[in-house]
Amino acid sequence: MIGIPGGSITLTNPEDSTQTETVEIAPFWIAKFEVTWDFYDPFVFEDMEAEHETPEDADAFARPSKPYIPPDLDFGHEGYPVISTSFHAAEQFCKWLSFRTGETYRLPTEAEWEWACRAGSTAMYSFGDDASALGEYGWFDGNSEMTTHPVGEKQPNAWGLYDMHGNTGEWTVDLAGKPVIRGGSQMHTAEEATSSARLYQDSSWNMTDPQIPKSPWWLSDCPFGGFRVIRVPE
Repeated sequence: MIGIPGGSITLTNPEDSTQTETVEIAPFWIAKFEVTWDFYDPFVFEDMEAEHETPEDADAFARPSKPYIPPDLDFGHEGYPVISTSFHAAEQFCKWLSFRTGETYRLPTEAEWEWACRAGSTAMYSFGDDASALGEYGWFDGNSEMTTHPVGEKQPNAWGLYDMHGNTGEWTVDLAGKPVIRGGSQMHTAEEATSSARLYQDSSWNMTDPQIPKSPWWLSDCPFGGFRVIRVPE
């Protein structure tokens, strides 16, 4: 985890692009890397019989259904970022992690995420406005071969955070309280991986899921749905 100082950031209103909103941000901790399968697998596959009872004062959390296809899509597993996860799954992982560790983990708001991504920059990217340099900091459609890669192989931003641009998209909560993916991914263009770019889920992200109703945990057609967590200071 990397400690992030407080501050303020101005974002475009997601429901009205002509309006902006300035958000005050308290200090927080954020994961140095995107959540990898190494951390996510115990949440999915841990023996339910061995699970401790949830204390009465803990927020309830649910466990994912077992995936019906390899959720990593054979991109790679150990050391690779989680993909194909829904916003709901990412939220429940944070609740599970909080219970397991005794710390408070959650998904970042998009204001917190962008503040951490920019690391003091006001340019298009955390490293400046030169899109041709993106390959030094992230995996996107220009260098990824449309697959994810092990976390931490590119240069970090000025605050020591890796893969804030590309590799996999990261679930956050937007200014209106809706799920939104930030950071772009291995499948997106340089323009879709800027510090301010947003991606909202649509029906195509789960089109080939054969289940009725479709899974709330796994997005069959979203090989860019990942996340990183933040820890709230005591």
